Amino acid sequence: MDTKKLIQELNVIFKQRGWELLPEDNNFKDSDWWDGSIIQVDTLYIDRNYIPYGKCRHDFTYSELDNYVMEYIKPICKKYGINGVIVGLCPGAGINYINI
Repeated sequence: MDTKKLIQELNVIFKQRGWELLPEDNNFKDSDWWDGSIIQVDTLYIDRNYIPYGKCRHDFTYSELDNYVMEYIKPICKKYGINGVIVGLCPGAGINYINI
């Protein structure tokens, strides 16, 4: 899988939605918990800090918001063979694993 192309395609959607872009070098330099967006060959990690959940957090659960994000990124994930997406803040803090 070409992780750089995957991240570039996801960033097109992230930019359209007004979300913070994923690091194109697949390296979260400021994270104590995650090395990059692609943490295994077939798993994508998205830090919830990259998506402005705070604007509607009082109306929806994290799970509902995660599923909303998935509607946008699922086709690209399938195209690149991503089998699951982990959405969270750090290990053990409200992580949601979503199968594709």
